[in-house]
Amino acid sequence: MLVPAYKISKAALNSLTVQYALELEGEGFTVVPISPGYAKTDLSGNQGDITPEQSANAVLNFASRMTTADNGKFYDLGAMKDAPPPSTYFGENPPW
Repeated sequence: MLVPAYKISKAALNSLTVQYALELEGEGFTVVPISPGYAKTDLSGNQGDITPEQSANAVLNFASRMTTADNGKFYDLGAMKDAPPPSTYFGENPPW
């Protein structure tokens, strides 16, 4: 049986982020996991939808607008809203 370790590790990271958000909230920290999009890098075999520069700019733009209300929430930045599935990003929080 193949185990989708990559997906499992991302789910674990999201759970850990929520734990950090809860623990550090009282100290004024805002902890937010961000999906920066599927970028064209060596790791993706240059098959990504956006450039690393576009991805970095999206993360920086989002980080500059974060508030304490974002604490513990997961964000998909919606870098390619018009891309065909399965590469479509909606820029919304998952229901979990």
